[in-house]
Amino acid sequence: MRRAKLLAIASLLGLLMLPCFSAAWTVHITTDNRVNHADCNGGLTPGGTDLLPLVWWLPSKEEFDEGIAKALRDQYPSWDGTNATYTWGANLKGDLYVDWYKATDTEIGDKCRHGAELTMHYVRHADDPANLDWIQLFRESGDSGNRHNQVDPSPRDDNKPFYFTDADVRNKYTHIDNLPGVVFGDSPGDRHPEASTFNGTVKFLALLASWSTDQHILTLHNVIEWGYHGYCVPLPLAWQGGMAVILILVLSRARRRSPAF
Repeated sequence: MRRAKLLAIASLLGLLMLPCFSAAWTVHITTDNRVNHADCNGGLTPGGTDLLPLVWWLPSKEEFDEGIAKALRDQYPSWDGTNATYTWGANLKGDLYVDWYKATDTEIGDKCRHGAELTMHYVRHADDPANLDWIQLFRESGDSGNRHNQVDPSPRDDNKPFYFTDADVRNKYTHIDNLPGVVFGDSPGDRHPEASTFNGTVKFLALLASWSTDQHILTLHNVIEWGYHGYCVPLPLAWQGGMAVILILVLSRARRRSPAF
């Protein structure tokens, strides 16, 4: 299950965001609550976790039909006995606030966990639809897995495509309480044995969906991409002393440079 409850692990490093300005909504990023990289502190293996850049966009008709909408139609063709329809929608005009975006890298027993924390909220414009809520898909690569455009959460915790269930208390998933508007929060991660290598990436596509009176007739609007890349290189037990320290530095730097995102 990609959606996870709050694991508040903070760091003090900065983040370079790479926004896309093609969407009409306005995106505001809280720079005080962003951490681009988290080291693998206290573990047996050198490595860490890097955030993916934030990118926001409105899908083209082709991207919508062949990607997002197809995934939703395949995975949620109906619920409660009623067929669903997914329609390509226009830009929203409100304000999206990214309140918290941090990389996390923690040691839990003999496991290493790479992940990220995201909290955001959307404030409607007067021209926006009255009913809005979040849907999220994710794309895995490398050691994180091979699922593509999987609707989140997975496995399901209800029969609807929305990120939150009707019973969810959203403050449990955010790092800042009592935010206004349409709130979103997530703290996903990948665990692996501390003694093994790991090189994996998960990209998330969070988007706002609207409806008039029937939730089965959904219009899909703007998307914001986010995610993380985690990596670990185990140190052979036979290596000792200064040479081991040098190899740790070389390997960890190479792993930071090698992915091209």
